[in-house]
Amino acid sequence: MSDHAREPLLASLIRATPELAAVLDADRRPTFVNDGFAAAWPRPGAAPVDDALDVVHPEDRSRVSAAFARLAESGGRPVSVDARIGWGGTWRPVHARLTDLRADPQVAGTVVHVWEAPDGRRTGWAETSGEDPLTGLADQVRLLEHLDGYRSRLQPGVLLICNLDRFRLVNESLGTAAGDETLVAVAALLSQAAHEGDLVARLGGDEFGVVCPHVGRRADELPEALQAALRPPAGLGHGGHPVTASIGISSLSRGGSTIEVLAAAKAAVYLAKRQGRDRSEVLDPAAQDTVRTTRKRSSELRQAAAEGRLSLRYQPIVDLPTGALVGCEALLRWDHPQEGTLPASAFIGLAESDGLVAELTDVLLEQVCQAARTLKDGGPTTAPYVAMNLSPQQLADGTLVRRVEAAVERAGIEPCQLMVELTETTLLSDEDAVTETLEALRALGAGVALDDFGTGYSSLLLLRRLPVTQLKVDRSFVSEITRNGDDLAIVASTIHLATTLGLTCVAEGVETEEQAERLVALGCHRGQGYLWSPAVPLAELRAWAAEHTGTAEPAEAPRVDPVSHARIMQLHRSGASLNTIAAALNHSGERTAQGTRWHSRSVARVIARAAYPELHSRT
Repeated sequence: MSDHAREPLLASLIRATPELAAVLDADRRPTFVNDGFAAAWPRPGAAPVDDALDVVHPEDRSRVSAAFARLAESGGRPVSVDARIGWGGTWRPVHARLTDLRADPQVAGTVVHVWEAPDGRRTGWAETSGEDPLTGLADQVRLLEHLDGYRSRLQPGVLLICNLDRFRLVNESLGTAAGDETLVAVAALLSQAAHEGDLVARLGGDEFGVVCPHVGRRADELPEALQAALRPPAGLGHGGHPVTASIGISSLSRGGSTIEVLAAAKAAVYLAKRQGRDRSEVLDPAAQDTVRTTRKRSSELRQAAAEGRLSLRYQPIVDLPTGALVGCEALLRWDHPQEGTLPASAFIGLAESDGLVAELTDVLLEQVCQAARTLKDGGPTTAPYVAMNLSPQQLADGTLVRRVEAAVERAGIEPCQLMVELTETTLLSDEDAVTETLEALRALGAGVALDDFGTGYSSLLLLRRLPVTQLKVDRSFVSEITRNGDDLAIVASTIHLATTLGLTCVAEGVETEEQAERLVALGCHRGQGYLWSPAVPLAELRAWAAEHTGTAEPAEAPRVDPVSHARIMQLHRSGASLNTIAAALNHSGERTAQGTRWHSRSVARVIARAAYPELHSRT
C-alpha cells in the first residue's frame, strides 16, 4: 500500500482507538485529537487549549515539562511519564507516552498517547519499573519498548491484545479481591500458552498484550491457543462467571508508528467484541469505517446516559373485560439530537458490547420505580404494575437484585409493582445465572413475564424451569385471529395453557375492537396495543388512565334469562357484531340480571360461555 493510500487508514486507526491520543504543535497546543480525547475534552467545539499543561495537575506540571525536554534530546526515542490530568477539579492518574514526529510531514508534531494508570495503584510519580505489580508480568511501558525494539530491527512478528469478556461482572458481583485473583490466574494461563521469546504483558485493567515472532503458522494458531487456555472446563470460571477473551491482532511489519500498531490491535479487539466475543479479529481496511462509526456512537450513548437523554415511554396494559388500566410496559428510548427518538433495539447491542449496560440498568430502574410510585399515588385503588425489558447481560448481572431492592426502597413502592419481561433468547447466553436472578426477583415479590410466547423453539420447556407469572401472546398471532383459523387456534391454546397453569395471559399488538372482542370471548385476561394507546410519556399515560377508568361490570359472565340468551345467539349466528347485539338488547329494554345495560364485552362473555365452555369455566 502506498504512503498516500495508507494515510486515511492510519488516521482511522488513531481515531478509533479507545485510548486518548492527540498531536501537539511546538507550543504544545493540540492540533488533532482522536474520538476518545474529543469525548473527554472539557470544551468540545470551543476555542483550542493554549497549552496541554493546562489539563495537568499543578503538582505534576514540572515533571511533564521535563518529559518534553527529554523528548527533544532523545534522538527520536519515545519518552514516558506518569501524571494526573483532569478538568473541573476532577483528576485521574494516567500514563502518557510522548513521540516526536515533527519531522513526519503527515504528523508534524508531538504525538501524545494517554492510558489510565493500572488500577490507580501508583501513589508516587516516579518512572515505571516495567513490571505490573499485581501479576508480575511486564507492564504497558515495557511492552511498548519491546515493540519499538522489534520494529527498529525490522523483525517480523505480531502483537496480540487480549481483553477479557464481561470481566466487570466478576468485580461487581464477587468483589475486587475475586477480580484480582482472576487476573493473576489469567496471567499464568497466558504465560503457559505463550512460547519462549514471546513477551506477555498486562496493559492495565483486564487487558493483556502478547508480542511474538512469526514462526510457521504460529501467528494463526496462537490466538486460538490463548483462548482455549481460558475456556471452561480447562480454563477459569470464578463464582459462576466463565472467563473468555476477545483478541485483536496487528502485524509488527505494518506501516506507521508503534502507537499505530497498538491502535490497530485494540481496534481489532473492539471488532471481536462486536462480533460476539471469545474470538480473534485482524482489522483490515474495510472494517475501519465501521469501527470508527461504532466508537463514535458508543461515546454518544455514554454521554446521553450521563445527560439524561435516555428516557422511557409507557404503553398501557388493560383488563380486557373491563378496560381498566392494570399495568404498563416501559420502553427505553434514546432521544438523539440528530436522529430523533431511537428504540432500544437500535442501541442495546452496542451498550452490551461496550460495557454500558450498568449505566442503562441504572437509568431504567430509577425511572421505572419512580413511574410505579407516580401511578400508585395518582392511579386506581390497585396500583398498576410497570413491566421492564431486561437484556441477557442485565439479568446475568449478579448485582441486579440488590440494585432493584435499592431502587424500590428509594421510590417507596412495593416490589409487586414491578414486572420483568424476558424472551426465550435471553437464556441462550447464561441460563443458570439468568434463572437464579429471576428466582431472586420472584422471591422479592416482582413478577416475571415470558414475552413473545409461541415464537421460540422451547417455550413450553421454559415454563417448567422459570418462575413465570405471566404469558404474553406475540402480536404476530394476535393480528390474524379474526382472519386466520390457525392463529386463532394458537391464541386459544395459549390462553387455555396460561389459565390452566394459573398464569395471567396478555395479548400484545391489539389494534381493533374486533380483535379485542375475540380475545374476550376466548377468555384472555389482558390486552396491550394501539387500540388503547401507543407508548407515551408518563404524564400522557396518567391522562389516558384518568379518561379510561374501565367499566363497573362484574368479571363473571352475566346471568341471562332464556329469552335474552336466545336473542343473543340468534343475532350472533346472523353475523351481527357485539356492539350491534348489545344495542339491540338495550333498545328492546332488556337488561342483564344485575340490572345494568348490555355492553359489548358482557355480550362476548355470554357467547364465550356457549362456544368455549371449557375455557370460560376456568378462572
